[in-house]
Amino acid sequence: MAERNKSKLVDRKVAVIYGKLGGSLFNDIDTILIIGLGMAL
Repeated sequence: MAERNKSKLVDRKVAVIYGKLGGSLFNDIDTILIIGLGMAL
């Protein structure tokens, strides 16, 4: 149980860091992944 909570905290921290680094870059990666998945299907 504690492990799961810890990983959630880490995920939140990572999300915040990515947001500060610039959501645009992260969004671009997200879009590329979505397009890649779409082409694979």
